Amino acid sequence: MTPLVWARQSLKNGSRANGGPLHVGVVGAGYVAATIHVPFLKRIPYANLEAIADVDLERAQHLSKLYGIPHATGDYHDLLQNNRIDIIDICTPPFTHEQIISDAAAAGKRIIVEKPLAVGLSDALAIKDKLQQTGGTLGVVLNLRYMPVVQSIPRIVHATEFGDVTAVTATAHTFPPDTNWITRSPYDEYGVLYDYFPHVIDLVTWSLQAIPCEVLCVRRESGQHHGFYVLTRLRLPSGGTCVMLADLKWTTATSLRLVRFDADRHTLFVDLQDQFCQVTRGHITPKKRVEEFLLRMRGLGKRVMRGRLAIKYGAMIYHHALLSDFLTDFGMQRGPKISIVDGIMHMAVIDAAVRSCRENRPVEIDPHVLL
Repeated sequence: MTPLVWARQSLKNGSRANGGPLHVGVVGAGYVAATIHVPFLKRIPYANLEAIADVDLERAQHLSKLYGIPHATGDYHDLLQNNRIDIIDICTPPFTHEQIISDAAAAGKRIIVEKPLAVGLSDALAIKDKLQQTGGTLGVVLNLRYMPVVQSIPRIVHATEFGDVTAVTATAHTFPPDTNWITRSPYDEYGVLYDYFPHVIDLVTWSLQAIPCEVLCVRRESGQHHGFYVLTRLRLPSGGTCVMLADLKWTTATSLRLVRFDADRHTLFVDLQDQFCQVTRGHITPKKRVEEFLLRMRGLGKRVMRGRLAIKYGAMIYHHALLSDFLTDFGMQRGPKISIVDGIMHMAVIDAAVRSCRENRPVEIDPHVLL
């Protein structure tokens, strides 16, 4: 059963494992909260959206009225002092995450936070220390793991007939976020690394069960915003290594989200935009290109069949199953499937990429920080 199917069944059941509702407070009332988190939390029957906080009180009050949220405030500390609230869902810019997470952990709240986890590796490790001190629990929002096409990747690449993966190529040409957090350092210069790159790192390392060990990052020109080529060496469970080359940039043209896994016998091509994958052997022929086109159309057709919700949200629709899973895990006193460990791994790669670009050299990742 896929997480999306499970989430739909949960909607019909209208309950969670422990029986009672979980009370949620959302911090941040910007685009991510207004268009994704709040609407999807309202669709989960065992989630009671208790309060919303934003430094822009009018924005919080607007969402409060729109979705029937009982309380709106301009200070997130009001949510931490509310004993009814079990979970804090953080939808604020990354530079605010460390302080809010630390305060929420100290208040005994369970925490959901949008990626990226923090500004840099040092902040991510400080968050880890705070969670260990307080016994807190945190889940990092990475919705791409819940896409059916992504969930098929491990089954394909670990099949004996696929062969050993030697290289991964990722292209992420995405629209820049419509927020002001990219005007702050280091996001003003390296913003694209913090935006979509965590999805790429997570997808590849999770699929291959790989550990990043060295990063080389080179800046490329891409118009108004900087783009980057990031070469990451990954250690595989077999003891061998492979390399991942990521081509990252913000663009106002056509968005591309592609990942290719190359093995000694086969190639897996994954289109995250149109949500389809194709396994090929040998050279790309005209016949294989026709097959690729048909698969692309089938992926689009499936999205159309799911209805307007899938078309409106695209891959963001999988936030629904992810948030449902987080709430279920918290309700059953389990650690979330996407945790602080994953968030630290992403920050270690991004931190190394920024250092590499600044110092014009490869940067090794300390394996101890990933434990």
